[in-house]
Amino acid sequence: MSLNCFIQSWRDVRIVERSVQIIAQAILDIAGHIIASKGWGTPSSYKEGILKLVQHEVIDKSLGFRLANLVGMRNILVHEYQVIDRKLVHAAIAQIIEDGPQFTRQVLNLIEES
Repeated sequence: MSLNCFIQSWRDVRIVERSVQIIAQAILDIAGHIIASKGWGTPSSYKEGILKLVQHEVIDKSLGFRLANLVGMRNILVHEYQVIDRKLVHAAIAQIIEDGPQFTRQVLNLIEES
């Protein structure tokens, strides 16, 4: 869907916002489970949880950086800190389509190594 069509469709924007929120929360939940099961301490924030996965080489740095940004967007969506830029939401879903499977593969590598 083109950016212009997306921006003008309240329905599509809401669907994508909710999808971003759900996917981000699933990634954060998985990160939390990994951190707890490995005994790596309690992160003080969701972003720190993602960075712990990078620190312990569960995920690579570039993916960790992008997921940390996703956490920021998730927080804005959930807590409505500010008005959401629909262009950023549009870009986020494209990035998640790439990063979600990459996160899954890297986590599966950890599981297979255990």
